[in-house]
Amino acid sequence: RCFPRVLYISLPSGGCRLIQGVTSSTGDVYHQYLSLDLTLPGQQVYPNTAYEFGVSAVNPDKPATPNYWGIVLRKSLLEVADASRTLEGYQLTDYHLVVQTILASSTYPAVVNYVKITVTFERELAAGTIGHLTILAPSSTRVLCAQFKDLSGGGSSKARLPLSATIGKYGTHSCQLSYSLTVHMEPTLPIPANTYLLQLGILNPRIRAAKDFWTIELLPVVGDSTARTNETANSSEEYVSSWRTAKALLSIQVSGFGVSDPFTGPEIAPILVSGCKASSFPGIAALASLM
Repeated sequence: RCFPRVLYISLPSGGCRLIQGVTSSTGDVYHQYLSLDLTLPGQQVYPNTAYEFGVSAVNPDKPATPNYWGIVLRKSLLEVADASRTLEGYQLTDYHLVVQTILASSTYPAVVNYVKITVTFERELAAGTIGHLTILAPSSTRVLCAQFKDLSGGGSSKARLPLSATIGKYGTHSCQLSYSLTVHMEPTLPIPANTYLLQLGILNPRIRAAKDFWTIELLPVVGDSTARTNETANSSEEYVSSWRTAKALLSIQVSGFGVSDPFTGPEIAPILVSGCKASSFPGIAALASLM
């Protein structure tokens, strides 16, 4: 959908049109698709350059078959330039996870910042459903792993996430990358339906990231030892060495907060105040003081 908005992250912005109907590539399947017109003058799309954009969509009520997204590139006269690009779609989940917009304590560049992330599980998850929760910041952000806190319920131990203190390098959590943090769930305890407030200490980048998005991922229950699981009907096997290499069960992105210098408005010239005698009419007195 074009509403509420289209995110032109690195792609030149332009217009958006919602089109509904049947296309030759899907047979008799009726669906909706968007047409993005790159209309801004002076902004071109260059070859061998990665561009990123986001569109709004409503999830279907059941898994789609086939599950893929297609991209068709057209020239100014609507001739097809390339129509061979297809992207695998995402899988629907029922974890009922909601991630709200993150809140930063400072947007000043290159300073220590405390970011609060609010995550909500709208239903209770049984023990062993998920094993880890990973937070990925923009790659130019540095996470201060020792500065993580679970502030849920004002710091009450009963309101916090059920975390394990035996897996992480810092007890309940680890930092695999300089811009990531993973909290480790206790696999024997359920995750109650609740809203949780997580605080991360970070070092803001010097300039705003080109891809200013934060990613929240849910990982399966895996330990630090190698595990083998049978997955498909043809007996193919997947080897998972640890949570560091496990495939995410769910991945959600939220917009970042950006960085900038403090705002300063235009300099206002001082007004000379006259020392004339006040008049009985306020309007005349104000006029006389400006002359």
